[in-house]
Amino acid sequence: MKNIVITGGTSGVGYAIAKSLINEDVSIIIIGRQKIKAQRAASRLGDKAFPVTGDLSTPSDRAKVVDEIQTRFKHVDILIHSAGVIPHNKIENINTNLAAHYYLTLALTNQLNNSRILIVTGNPTVIQRFPVNEMQSTPVFKAAWILTHKTL
Repeated sequence: MKNIVITGGTSGVGYAIAKSLINEDVSIIIIGRQKIKAQRAASRLGDKAFPVTGDLSTPSDRAKVVDEIQTRFKHVDILIHSAGVIPHNKIENINTNLAAHYYLTLALTNQLNNSRILIVTGNPTVIQRFPVNEMQSTPVFKAAWILTHKTL
């Protein structure tokens, strides 16, 4: 059985990924910021999905999420970073869309030995039409994800 962790797994692309994998030989932790939404998503996925609630951009919530993951899984086979927000400013953008992924991966280093880490990226139409700030460029963030995660 493969153990999978999906950030942003309660809706959107993250939920679609969980839904596409749930019939395989897997256990999936879906992470979301809203408890009820996470519980409902896990319920729809079935008994192989487990909701974990937390805002990964805050150190205290991230620590709770890591603790729950480590309690449930001794090893994580696949970590999928699908969580992201349309930020209001540069700091929120970096904290939520980059640093949260990096620090979660770093905290799970012991569980990720010989594992796969996938980072879901995109360039939504809303960003193309209404750029939030110059740091929202998808190529810039792809480069940042590669550079930060290669240091782990």
